Amino acid sequence: MASKLINITAVTTVLSQPSPTYALVVDSTSGIVVNDYISDNEGGVYHITIISDATNLTAIDDTDITPEGVPVIGVGSCFTPTNALKLSQAPFNTPGWGEIARRDMRAIDAGANSSTRSATSASITYYVDPAGSDVTGSGSITLPFRSIQYALDSIPKRVRHIVNIKVSAGTYNGFTLNGFVFDPIIPGSATGISILGTWVNFAPATGAATGTLSSVAAGTSNPVTWAVLTDAGQTWTTDNLKGKFINILTGTSAGTILPIASNTATNLAVISSSALGSIGGTYAIIDSASIVNTPVEVPNSLPAVQGTPTIAAAHATINVYGNIGSAVNNSLIRFEALKTAAAAFYGFFTEGNQAITIARCQITGAVTGSGLSMLGPGRTTLTQSIVNLTTGSGTSIAAAAGATQTSVISTLTTCTTGGIGNNAITVGSISGPFSSTTLVQVQIDSHLVGILSAGNVAISLSSVRISGAGGQLIKADPAHNAQAQTIIVVASGLDLSNSGASTAVQLGGPQAFLTCVVSASTGTITGSGNSIAFAVEQGARVQVSAASTITGTTEILLDSMPHTLAEMRAQSPKVLNNLSYFSCVFE
Repeated sequence: MASKLINITAVTTVLSQPSPTYALVVDSTSGIVVNDYISDNEGGVYHITIISDATNLTAIDDTDITPEGVPVIGVGSCFTPTNALKLSQAPFNTPGWGEIARRDMRAIDAGANSSTRSATSASITYYVDPAGSDVTGSGSITLPFRSIQYALDSIPKRVRHIVNIKVSAGTYNGFTLNGFVFDPIIPGSATGISILGTWVNFAPATGAATGTLSSVAAGTSNPVTWAVLTDAGQTWTTDNLKGKFINILTGTSAGTILPIASNTATNLAVISSSALGSIGGTYAIIDSASIVNTPVEVPNSLPAVQGTPTIAAAHATINVYGNIGSAVNNSLIRFEALKTAAAAFYGFFTEGNQAITIARCQITGAVTGSGLSMLGPGRTTLTQSIVNLTTGSGTSIAAAAGATQTSVISTLTTCTTGGIGNNAITVGSISGPFSSTTLVQVQIDSHLVGILSAGNVAISLSSVRISGAGGQLIKADPAHNAQAQTIIVVASGLDLSNSGASTAVQLGGPQAFLTCVVSASTGTITGSGNSIAFAVEQGARVQVSAASTITGTTEILLDSMPHTLAEMRAQSPKVLNNLSYFSCVFE
């Protein structure tokens, strides 16, 4: 019997047991019990086969289809199609989890051979469009689905090939990507799921979205400057293009898409510390037209990154968790050219052992938790993207509570006027395992704290510019680093300029250490407008390079005692220390 899709809105009865989740679904119209896949909250994937009739279910046979092939003991129960939604046992005791359970399901008739859907047999491309349908659509380019979630639910849970979901311009509900096992047929071959949005030309307030470059100036990594592209014929409004993207269409660097850090009437500062573009090359200012603006619930069995929100507040626009994959096998979950714009606790929420790339995306909206929240273990790369939170009280990017590997590359993190006054990037966990964060070609604007270490983290900075609004640009305080280690390595240029006249670097605690790579003076710290350049206390250590020229009203505050860089450099050896705490600044 061929599979027949059932409208997901007609599935009204979900009966569930906690950890792992066993569930059956009853179609409220026909009364037929339908088969499905369901995942537990640890990444296991199960197929549920109903072996009794719809009115008196006496047994459920659960067969594990994860790569290990370990059988799972069935659950015997007696249910009827008229049962209401039963989610009474912790941790699945909220309507929020019921909604997620429904979204995880891809229902088919009980007579169909569901085992044929256990794994991909070839590469898949699905299309999603606002004019599509989750009832009559097939996911083809001519009959697209309506929702991103339905396209995800149409993918077998064992992914052995490349799966692309191409999203047309339009506005979409949030979605959850979970329960997938990335298992390539040939070890080391590529497999994964990519959700790809659509670009459109941005409409500037003045001037045009397209043009021809009249001059170009390369960026530099040490000190940090961004590439500047000039179109003498433009009349743009200053910074109207900040937070958009430039697409180099022809000439040198054709095909490159990067964030715009700022603009004048004729110049674009693009986040690149190298050569970009060529005279006579053409370009377009672009924006993502695939907007995700309705959040979905985050399972309340998962920890929160920022505080402990109520279940009503714990929601994300894009929710990724419980997937099994390995970077060794080139497994990848990729998002590109999407814009999150919802009022949510999280913009992106990711958790678990997976390799995730968020490329050329825009994370916006009123976020009260984190724009991008990452819980380990796992590896997440945010590249060529923009995080621009407008209101709320959250952190732009947070990586915590696990052995996370985080890379932020060619990215702008900013706040608009009236935006949040919190942290741009929070990394590490005082009680969690050691993690690492790498920032390369990153600009951080207008946050109270630029980079905050919560301990047990190594941070590498290369071509990073941080400008503040009155707080600390880099902070690792004694409350965290008396017990947990923070290592900050300045591998190339780091520019710290604070318009609010506060502290550039505040390090405290015996396990806090900042060092500049001194080979060929590659690691240098520059900047101005700071009240204090380096505040070092309670055993922290800072090593600066000879080429570092950062300034402050007070250049060094060593356990509350003011000093200058020149005073440190006049010593032999070049070191200032406090023997009571063993705090020191040296070259």
